[in-house]
Amino acid sequence: MMDDTNHNQIAVNILRPKQLTAFSIFSRTWFIEGLLYSTFIALIWTNEEPSKLNTLLAAWSAYGIVAFAMLQGIKARTITNPSKWIRIYFIQSLFLLLVCDFVWLRGTIARTSGSFFDPVRFDYIAARLAYSGLDPRAVALTNHTGTIWYAGFIYWIFGISKFYVVLFNGSFAFVTWILFASTMTEIEGNPRRWQWLRFGALLPDFILYFANITKGPLSAFIIALGIWLIARSTRQKKFFNKSIMLLIPVLMLGLTIRTATSLIVLIVTFIWLWQYSGRQRKTKLIVLFVVILVSGQLVTSSLMKFTGGMDFNYISNLSVLVDPDQRHRVSLDYQASSWNAITESLPAYLMPVGVFIKGLFMMIAPLPINFHLALVFEDVIFSANYGSIVVQQFFQKTNALLFLLSFPLLMTSLFDVYRSNRRLWLMFSITFVILIGFMGFSVFGMIEPRYRAMLLPFWLVVCGIGYYYGKPKRYIMPTAGILAFGALVYLIPKI
Repeated sequence: MMDDTNHNQIAVNILRPKQLTAFSIFSRTWFIEGLLYSTFIALIWTNEEPSKLNTLLAAWSAYGIVAFAMLQGIKARTITNPSKWIRIYFIQSLFLLLVCDFVWLRGTIARTSGSFFDPVRFDYIAARLAYSGLDPRAVALTNHTGTIWYAGFIYWIFGISKFYVVLFNGSFAFVTWILFASTMTEIEGNPRRWQWLRFGALLPDFILYFANITKGPLSAFIIALGIWLIARSTRQKKFFNKSIMLLIPVLMLGLTIRTATSLIVLIVTFIWLWQYSGRQRKTKLIVLFVVILVSGQLVTSSLMKFTGGMDFNYISNLSVLVDPDQRHRVSLDYQASSWNAITESLPAYLMPVGVFIKGLFMMIAPLPINFHLALVFEDVIFSANYGSIVVQQFFQKTNALLFLLSFPLLMTSLFDVYRSNRRLWLMFSITFVILIGFMGFSVFGMIEPRYRAMLLPFWLVVCGIGYYYGKPKRYIMPTAGILAFGALVYLIPKI
């Protein structure tokens, strides 16, 4: 029999997360531990920096974003063991430091103007923006202005150092996983099941791409924030509730980073809200989406004009996307045996099939064969060629291999969860497949693995759903057969 003292203690423990305040976290062990980790990361940075004080301030500011998200996660009972989350944040920050320092700063092109890889251009334009005092005229007629303004603002506050942007990249990437864990807690109601999502912050793609100035971290964060708002709204009876209204500025922010970011949020919103809508609510939903799509061109043009960016014509880009003859970018060097080129050239009536194949290639590119571990070791240890293509592909191929190994979980999520949990099957398993097809459609030309960063959180959630609600062991042999057949088909154009 439990006495009154024990009952009171349980009540105190239950209420304690709700009683946390912004100031109370300063006495929490996890907060102090994280602050020490952030300080250590700042102190060991030895490359480009205006001063060590600037680096410390940047590291502490980035950690402040993480600490705030952790506080909200603890209050909402999304995070059950904050110390474990903070330790993953430290490991992520350490990896980002090493990759930023060696792979990108020591191993590739320095900050310069010209037609280079996106992060090089973004870095140069962001620095120019900071030097101008955030004058929009300094970045007139440039594209992807959201990323440029994000990095330029950080440069303007803390000084010019790519690592400062990487620190904030890491914080937003980490918060992305907190938001996805919170979304699953909201939908499924069992937070302990989803604590492992914190390891998503260590995915090789996140470490490689987010250690640079790129669209990925902001895109992933905006998508996570969007679906978190949608998950909160699914239980509300009122259609235009606070969560949906807050979604509007999130979509506008996504448009400044990458159009596909907002479109992914819109696709998820439509799928999730549709299944909870009656006939009248579905009509309102259709009207809302038509208004958003029609006004999207005006909003995008206004944002681009305000921030100094180039105009973006939706109709012109859509006409390219639906025309197989135009989807091939003349400026790109297609290999004759490339399945990417084959899927791009399929006739219009086969596009529904081709886009899913191309989207799948994005998730497994480059194919995880020929890891060239000896060359990686030689480039890193003996040649100091940290930014070599084999070193970069080692990260990419590792992530692609993880995706292939997850096939039993993905298959059980598609074929078993339909019977065991129809709600999760529709909200994640089917949604993930649709998003893969959307990415294959929206990106014409060579589809690069860096685009998959926006879908990786969905991928891990779908794997978790397959593990908890299906029987993945039964799909191990079918997976082996599918991979063997896929390898043979892949080799046909190359023989």
